[in-house]
Amino acid sequence: MTKGMNSRGIALWVVLLFLGLMVLLAHNLLWHEFIWYSFTDHGEFYYKSEGMIFRDDFKKGLLLTVADPTTFWVILAFITTTLLPQERVIFQIFGILAVIYAVGIVLYGTTKSYDLYQGTFDNSDRVIAIVSAGFGRILGALLGAWSARKLDVYGRLTALIARTAYDKELHRLN
Repeated sequence: MTKGMNSRGIALWVVLLFLGLMVLLAHNLLWHEFIWYSFTDHGEFYYKSEGMIFRDDFKKGLLLTVADPTTFWVILAFITTTLLPQERVIFQIFGILAVIYAVGIVLYGTTKSYDLYQGTFDNSDRVIAIVSAGFGRILGALLGAWSARKLDVYGRLTALIARTAYDKELHRLN
């Protein structure tokens, strides 16, 4: 944590962590409700295999496949970047992992697309779902980390609790 962090700062950190976990729980419940009421058989295709939801409703399935992991990773990256010190190191780790994951997704997408072209693989819905969800995860992680850095919720709340003017260098986690 920070040097000389007092009990208020620790309590704030715990409260923000708890709130972040509650937001993740609400996120998962809301997407479960969307699946339950938007697809036939309460979204049974979604739980069977990647991409099978497209057979029920392609537009809603694509929305679900992209937006669910994107929003999840926005929330998780926002919480992580807000509550962990050394944001520069966190950004470097996020960047390196995003590049590695993007390379893996591109390689998977190109090899499976080639297999589809050759006729040795017949599940195009699965390829679309995995590639779109993969890029949604990357977008969500980068967007969440960027927004946490710009908003600096921990620093602003620390300044508010201390009743001082906000100073990014003074109030952030080091």
